[in-house]
Amino acid sequence: MISCRAYNLLPLLTLLGSSLGVILPSFALPTNKTAVTLQGRCEYAVYQGRTNALFTSTHNWQLTIADCCWEISYVDTEALTNSNKPNLGASASCDARDIYVTYSQNAAAIRKAMGKNGNLPAATATIYSGAYPPPTEPVLQRIWLPFASKCLLGNEQGVAKPPFIVDMAIFNSTNYSCQYYWVEGQPNSPLRKLIFRSHGSYFGRNSQTGELLNFTLSQPFDKGYLMAEGDWLRSTNIAGYFLPTEFNFRAFVPNSGSTAGDLLLSFQYRCVVTNVCVSTIPPFPAPPPSRTLFVSDRRFADRGYAFLDYTITNGHWSSREDGALLAKLRYTPKISPEDEAQVPYRPPTLKLGSTAISNPKPLARALLLCSVLVPLAIFGAKFLWLQKAKNKHKWKGE
Repeated sequence: MISCRAYNLLPLLTLLGSSLGVILPSFALPTNKTAVTLQGRCEYAVYQGRTNALFTSTHNWQLTIADCCWEISYVDTEALTNSNKPNLGASASCDARDIYVTYSQNAAAIRKAMGKNGNLPAATATIYSGAYPPPTEPVLQRIWLPFASKCLLGNEQGVAKPPFIVDMAIFNSTNYSCQYYWVEGQPNSPLRKLIFRSHGSYFGRNSQTGELLNFTLSQPFDKGYLMAEGDWLRSTNIAGYFLPTEFNFRAFVPNSGSTAGDLLLSFQYRCVVTNVCVSTIPPFPAPPPSRTLFVSDRRFADRGYAFLDYTITNGHWSSREDGALLAKLRYTPKISPEDEAQVPYRPPTLKLGSTAISNPKPLARALLLCSVLVPLAIFGAKFLWLQKAKNKHKWKGE
């Protein structure tokens, strides 16, 4: 039996970097006596309708799964040799209820940006409500989907979230959804295919104004179209877990053609497993680093807070019912996920006319453009709101 400990990415990360709109099943902590650990790499490419890739990246990763709980860590291979890349990777852990993500910084890049006399910032983390990795964590979502999504996408068919990058307000909305279903391979074949199919409607934002849009697509896409497909090219069965060992995923958006099959390739990725073994069950969630950690907690959106920022220093995550967090909520200005998403946009001045709605070509351009602009808008919104909050509210001891 191969030991996974020698391939663990967590020490590497430390050394170098020092609700969903579907009804979720009732989760429980692991009941199996063992877990399964996989290591591999993930190669990602963005096309946005072009023939040649506009952007590529590769990540080495490790995943441990036990029932509906999982732990994923990954490293950006370019950051290992590029001293200018600030982000090295991340480690995420899910206890089947919430997801805890800790980010690793490239110390060389941070020191270079801050100068010789600058102090390295504290490590950062985000806590997400629910067990479905949001699109604001795209690398995590890519690794989770083929290997750890069984508890959410394990039925023959159902409702899922589209695989594109959007802000949290859209992701959490019940209007943002698609159909998924599984296609089995030939008889006695371990190969499978996971299909994501559009309902034939569009729910998103006007890329210029931030206005929410929800409308039925024009023909022929009003009847739905292939949104994405993931192929199990190889698979394995170990300790009761049936998993792919090679997975290829492609995502599409409508083109301006006349048939529902006329689609543009938005992005694709390929995950290959290089090692599989049985391992002991780790704690879920994995404890945070025992040093100062700046946390952005997103578990209080139902109370009107898109995020609650605080620091921890004791190496333990705070629960939703933690008295200190509940007290801090009373003195923190509210900002809903929708308010957060709207910060980067100017007051609406442009409306999406009937011509744009009836013509899929502008929609395709908007979808492709959003895959680039939305991540920038999300981080910009949070930065602007934090600056505003700091100017209006100053708390003792902070």
